Amino acid sequence: MALTAEQLEQYGLTQVDGGTKEDGVVQSGSNYYKVNNFERQSKEGLDTDQGDVFGSSLESDSGKSFTNFNTINDVQGAIQAMEGNAPKEKAPVQYSPELQAAHSRVNDWVERNHSGELSSDIFDAGYKEPISRGGYDSAGKQQAEAAQAFADGYMDKVKREITTEVDELNS
Repeated sequence: MALTAEQLEQYGLTQVDGGTKEDGVVQSGSNYYKVNNFERQSKEGLDTDQGDVFGSSLESDSGKSFTNFNTINDVQGAIQAMEGNAPKEKAPVQYSPELQAAHSRVNDWVERNHSGELSSDIFDAGYKEPISRGGYDSAGKQQAEAAQAFADGYMDKVKREITTEVDELNS
């Protein structure tokens, strides 16, 4: 529904057949409106266009909230809201059940990885016997002993390999 002649006068607008925003013309549906006494004032970081409409009640009458009602785009948004031509709100994205399940699996993996649960499952699996069967105590003494025994065994293996290589080089 186009603005009435009374509204055009009240807001400092003129109905025209077409034009560009650079000329102070905005479009709403099939209607074009020119901002009376329009002057484009673009500055780096802030646009403050001038015209009769900026001193009118168009912003409040539109029912739309603007951070700063000071550009030709703001005028267009207000007019579109008044005429019912405002862009529709975008619906939230709906994911397929398969994609939702994939997101859930990834989030679970990330949570397990970041919490240390995954590492604990991998590296502590052999050391978590109950205390009644000789498992670890609260101080982790048996875990430390098992880790030390593993490290000592590995070091012995490396020493043997190095000794064998040195003996081969010397012979």
